[in-house]
Amino acid sequence: MGNRFLLTETSKFTMLSGIAHDPIQRDIFTPLFLGAELHVPTAEDIGTPGRLAEWMDDSKVTVTHLTPAMGQLLSAQATRQIPSLQNAFFVGDVLTKRDCLRLQALAPNVQIINMYGTTETQRAVSYFAIPPLSVDATFLATQKDIMPAGEGMIDVQLLVVNRSDRNVPCAVGEVGEIYVRSGGLAEGYLDTEATAEKFVSNWFSPSTLPWRDTILHPPQGLAGPESRHWKGIRDRMYRSGDLGRYLPDGRVECTGRADDQVKIRGFRIELGEIDTLMSQHPLVRENVTLVRRDKDEEKILVSYFVPLQSSNLDGFASELTEDDEEVDGKSPKYRRLIKDIREHLKKKLPSYSIPSLFVPLHRMPLNPNGKIDKPALPFPDTAHAHATVNRRTASPTEQTMRTIWASILPNAPTPIPLDESFFDLGGHSILATRLIFEIRKIFVPTITGLACALDALRDPDFGIAYADAETRPATPVKASYGQDYETLDFKSGAVTVFLTGSTGYLGAFRLDRVRKVICVARLREGSNDRGVWDEQWFTSGRLEVVVGDLGLDLFGMGDEVWSRVAAEADVILHNGALVHWVYPYERLRAPNVIGTLTAVELASTKKQKLLVFVSSTSAIDTEHYVRLSDSLAQSQDSRGGIPEDDDLDGAKVGLKSGYGQSKWVSEKLLFEAGRRGLRGHIVRPGYIVGDSHTAVTNTDDFIWRMVKGCVQLGLVPDINNTVNMVPVDHVARCTALAAVEPLPNAAQSVLHITAVPPPTFNNILSSLAEYGFPTQQCEYLIWRRKLEQHVMEAQDNALFPLLHFVLDDLPTSTKAPELDATNTMALLHSQGQQCTFTVSDQLMGRYLAWLVGAGFLPAPSSSAPNKILPQLANGAVIKAAGRSGA
Repeated sequence: MGNRFLLTETSKFTMLSGIAHDPIQRDIFTPLFLGAELHVPTAEDIGTPGRLAEWMDDSKVTVTHLTPAMGQLLSAQATRQIPSLQNAFFVGDVLTKRDCLRLQALAPNVQIINMYGTTETQRAVSYFAIPPLSVDATFLATQKDIMPAGEGMIDVQLLVVNRSDRNVPCAVGEVGEIYVRSGGLAEGYLDTEATAEKFVSNWFSPSTLPWRDTILHPPQGLAGPESRHWKGIRDRMYRSGDLGRYLPDGRVECTGRADDQVKIRGFRIELGEIDTLMSQHPLVRENVTLVRRDKDEEKILVSYFVPLQSSNLDGFASELTEDDEEVDGKSPKYRRLIKDIREHLKKKLPSYSIPSLFVPLHRMPLNPNGKIDKPALPFPDTAHAHATVNRRTASPTEQTMRTIWASILPNAPTPIPLDESFFDLGGHSILATRLIFEIRKIFVPTITGLACALDALRDPDFGIAYADAETRPATPVKASYGQDYETLDFKSGAVTVFLTGSTGYLGAFRLDRVRKVICVARLREGSNDRGVWDEQWFTSGRLEVVVGDLGLDLFGMGDEVWSRVAAEADVILHNGALVHWVYPYERLRAPNVIGTLTAVELASTKKQKLLVFVSSTSAIDTEHYVRLSDSLAQSQDSRGGIPEDDDLDGAKVGLKSGYGQSKWVSEKLLFEAGRRGLRGHIVRPGYIVGDSHTAVTNTDDFIWRMVKGCVQLGLVPDINNTVNMVPVDHVARCTALAAVEPLPNAAQSVLHITAVPPPTFNNILSSLAEYGFPTQQCEYLIWRRKLEQHVMEAQDNALFPLLHFVLDDLPTSTKAPELDATNTMALLHSQGQQCTFTVSDQLMGRYLAWLVGAGFLPAPSSSAPNKILPQLANGAVIKAAGRSGA
């Protein structure tokens, strides 16, 4: 190891192991053997946050031995880098990519070595080396979240053996138990049965070993005194109890502990998997999950975690009340964070693997060995472990339900929050069965009554209260969006346009494109923000506003207004939607899907009307369409992209966002309505950006967050994917034309609104340097690492809310299908309109000028930019515009 990692008499070692921890031998005797220096910190150096890094820098240490927990302690609140550190050997627990990134941020010259071994194997017996940033800056980006055990040291072999048949070694990728084959294994335990179980002869080798015993039979003379304790040459293996698999290069990857697999309510659960996924939350510094028993002696999962202290944590802080106080390091102010962590895990784990309780701690207790002291972790106080309690007074029915829940839930907080899920509070399927019986017994003794009550509870109305049960649309259970489409159907049944979504970013611009408008909602607010409002719309009688809501029956307008609108309107321009990139389909169904059905009903009431529906390319955001686009691009017969008459079946599964799923279902319903005779168009735009004249744009958008994040970082990634950016006024023009001058084949045919030619991410981001923003282009993997390091250090970047997305694999996730726009081109050509529109370098300059004027971006600071930001026209609105709808 000394030769492999260049350890010499000039090395400077640290001694961080406890005196009772067996690696203390390595800490002490390795530098003594080499004649190197050994530096020993004080207890204060180790225990004071940030001090350990300062001590290591002051001591100019070059080699350190750490456990992952000690490494987390080293990086926590560190303010000094350790440029002298050359080798960091980790042992004792699972080492994550996140641990490595944190250490590399502190020590850019460090080589990290993940070592694997146990006390029984004489400590470390294998290693996996991670090169310094200066040698390979992208190495960690190619690795999984857990660092592998690697390859055996000299005269050590790691064997992965089938757990069902130990005579069969595992194939590459197959999970089995790790056996360590070595001549340096411990002799055994005092317990002979345990020794026989864990230390076994190598059944893969021949019974007669080919080596000569030079201890019992030395080449010359008699055997020495050491032969009295010598048991002869043996080929033995140690059963580690660890699970692992072979990687294609022959190295071994640990996947967990055989005894970390627990069984709760009949489900097998991997504690290691929970901990790994929980550690990926951006505000979790360290964590561990244990099995505890509740008051009824039932086994439950409890996750303990230490929050990552940063300014971003403030956004998850809950207001403390007089009843709140910190108990045993557990703080009520983290209730919102707990809820966010739970939602994070729900996306990655089955419901039975979600911990019942989450306990925040100021720091993890460590035992003398530097590992998490699990017995010292406090038993959770359930009154402080759950999300924020709703402080309003409970209604009589809610109070009765609280009493029922308290009698059933094993760890119910007091009082039970009114807005928490039964399952988030520790409930499970068995307890839910008891809950149903209790509810039936007290509230609804009949099946019909129970069904009505459950249907009402299941309705994801997004906080919309219906006037009475008869007006409530039927709501499905949690079926997939593709299945939900099969269950939905329609009610039979110079222009005036009925417009929904008029206060949204795009809707505000549509007001300037049509003659007479009846619209729903708070109009002036959204239009004023975008510089579109004209007071004469009201005074001339061109505009009428009615109060309503997309999620309500009849759009919430009431029978009288509904009937009048149905008689007066000639076109329905359904632009409204609830735009949210996190909410699941169930929560968006009422305003987005049921709202579309209501628009169809309005289009066929009193008289037949044209219906124009504004969708999104998120309805085709699946791998199927990316592959189809690539295939069409190579076909000579192709028009260049996904055809507008595609049936969308390629997205029946695979859409990841609830918003995209709601648009998919709405489009499929309109396809069917078109087959039944409903005229109109489906407008499907891509990224909608600012007005091409005023440059007013929506700052709450991925593109502009990306631009701002790159300016803050000073780097832009090399991504050559095309991005379908279209100015909002071009989308508004196409939509208005679809409403007043539809194509002859307007039976809910699709209009793709695309940028021609489409810019690339490189085009967009390279304009930053052109206009004087100090940025440099680099490989994506380098940019990703620098961004993560920047966020960890500065805790301030516009991309922080999207970190999970941009750090995943942006060159892959931003690859979008090319779109054919034959219908749109025909529509524009028929009216003598400009058929091609794109975001040019000049238009990017206008957008950047507006973003600087609005205070969203800092002014360019380069002394000699290639181009100067243009001056915007007098009267251009300089106010950051957020998103308030489609």
